[in-house]
Amino acid sequence: MTADSGRWRRLRAIFDELVELDPGEQEVQLAQITFRDPELRAEVEALLLAERAAGDRFERPLPFPGELDDDGGSEESAVGQKIGPYRLSREIGRGGMGTVYEAFRDDAEFSKRVAIKMVEQAPER
Repeated sequence: MTADSGRWRRLRAIFDELVELDPGEQEVQLAQITFRDPELRAEVEALLLAERAAGDRFERPLPFPGELDDDGGSEESAVGQKIGPYRLSREIGRGGMGTVYEAFRDDAEFSKRVAIKMVEQAPER
């Protein structure tokens, strides 16, 4: 095991433990880390902040463009929908597994163009 992989495992273990705590309890635990390894504390804090910023967006299934609406009507386009920090701008292609969209960052962090593939979910049995 390299030093980097050992550090990553340690960072991951601390994050996994702290992520379940409320922010006040997290701060108490982080204060103890500061004395031993201030750089490790900064890395753990960055992961905790990213996890808070993500919220529950990865826990909720995304609506799949192309599903029928509640009235049994035609497909609705996902163009204009926001996925995380990205806004879908146009459909690029569609196939057996899903639809690919062009998307752009929709915040002031930086400018970025990406492709996002929305994969169809298998029907429930």
